[in-house]
Amino acid sequence: MGREKKKGVSGNAANYITRAKALRKLQLSLADFRRLSILKGIYPREPKKKFDGVTKTYYLTKDIQFLLHEPVLGKIREIRAYRQKIKRARAKKEYGTLKTLLRNKPTYKIDHIVRERYPTFSDALRDMDDALSLVHMFQHLPSEKSIKPHRIRNCERLAKEFQNYVATTGSLDKVFVSVKGIYYSARIGGERAVWVEPHRFTQELPKDVDYRVMLTFLEFYECLLSFVNYRLYTTNGMPYPPKMDPIGGKDDQPDVEADRAHHVQENIAQILKKQEADEDDDDDSENDDEEELQMEEEETQQAKDGTEGKEKLVFSGLKVFLGRETPVSALEFVLRAQGAKVGWDGENSPFTSDERGLTHWVIDRPAIPGKRRMDLEYVQPQWVFDSVNNSTLLPTSIYGIGVTLPPHLSPFVDDVAEGYVPKYKAYLQRLKDGDPELFKETALAVNDDSEEDMDDLDNDDDNSQKEEAESKHEDGSSDSEDEDEDEEMEEDLAKDMAEMKEEGKKVSSTYIRFHAEKRSFVTKQTKILPICSNPRS
Repeated sequence: MGREKKKGVSGNAANYITRAKALRKLQLSLADFRRLSILKGIYPREPKKKFDGVTKTYYLTKDIQFLLHEPVLGKIREIRAYRQKIKRARAKKEYGTLKTLLRNKPTYKIDHIVRERYPTFSDALRDMDDALSLVHMFQHLPSEKSIKPHRIRNCERLAKEFQNYVATTGSLDKVFVSVKGIYYSARIGGERAVWVEPHRFTQELPKDVDYRVMLTFLEFYECLLSFVNYRLYTTNGMPYPPKMDPIGGKDDQPDVEADRAHHVQENIAQILKKQEADEDDDDDSENDDEEELQMEEEETQQAKDGTEGKEKLVFSGLKVFLGRETPVSALEFVLRAQGAKVGWDGENSPFTSDERGLTHWVIDRPAIPGKRRMDLEYVQPQWVFDSVNNSTLLPTSIYGIGVTLPPHLSPFVDDVAEGYVPKYKAYLQRLKDGDPELFKETALAVNDDSEEDMDDLDNDDDNSQKEEAESKHEDGSSDSEDEDEDEEMEEDLAKDMAEMKEEGKKVSSTYIRFHAEKRSFVTKQTKILPICSNPRS
């Protein structure tokens, strides 16, 4: 007869442990246990057979044993004892002791946890989506009791540093504006990072959200993003922390943020040096690390070669001015990432709206404010995002001021896999491929519309000619005077265009159409309008 097995020695009872037993084993409260589990990346598990009840939460026993050896566990216990001392000193009104305790608050670092969870740099880049989304979200939240102002400023600094790197290296390749926010996609170090940034509106914090859990995730992601930013800048030979001018206003505390960033830089450099020294002590690990480092250098070189060898950036050579009603921060980031020089209506702008050499003015209004400039194109913000997604400059006539915009298609959808290709998507693909049939179809469509307009115009011209003949008969004027006026206006137009060319300005089609409308001069030339422009406008 075999020996009887004790309960809980093998099987699910030995491999899994309930959360209540784990709390007793670690001597932690539920809030501290959640915090430590999030930092270490330990999550509940679902055993095949729930031996202690279906309502219990189960963890792997080896994960709990792993937490027993974590240095942060001792620090959490110290913080719990510290809070009890603070509470006791306040109750007894021992203000001297309270003052001493407040100066000596215990703290802990999670740098070793980041290196433990991400042994290589590529592993960290592969898991950047959630970190970037959470950091970009917290930078727009209002400060409250649970969300301290310094955490918001730190998130804003980390987000700006990462965006500055993406803009400097031209790694951005996809943008999509949705109701939830603006989705970005960038190719960094051979890995794709996708994150969402909420719109810059006043945020209302819902009361049914546990912000302690989110702040714990944020604590880990702040440390992770600090490591990643430092590595990205130093690998590409860029100074860290970068010197960046705030957009749309002056920074509230630039000196404090610069000191904090410099302190973070020194800490990260010391940690990396210490890690390299520890690796030199072990010969076996040194060989493995050299191979890893070589692979990472190859990936970095491939990323650099891809950036240098790829096609010209979409907005290279353009000088764009942003209206104050547009999302300046998002547009400035996207335009810089694709090679454009950007200015805006506000403080710290590199140039003003009167700058010579401007090529485009982004406006989100039904009409152009002030006097129209004829040496540049006026477009709506969607032109910027759609041009990036299609990797080419789209016709500005489709996105002109007051024009009904085409659909803003998501670049993250695989139309072939979905089995449906939108009409505008097919049109853009034909436009990029340079399909000659597309131009013929467009010319025919414009011609049909123009013929209808010409019929109406002919009728209007007949009526106007009759009215003019009657008025001339009454006034005694002749046709030669009208011909002289037309010749004078044509000479004025030719002189203006010659002067603009001498000054090096661009003579746009908008300028010619403006003068044509001013002269009420409409002919069959409407057939050669830009692609998809509305001949009725």
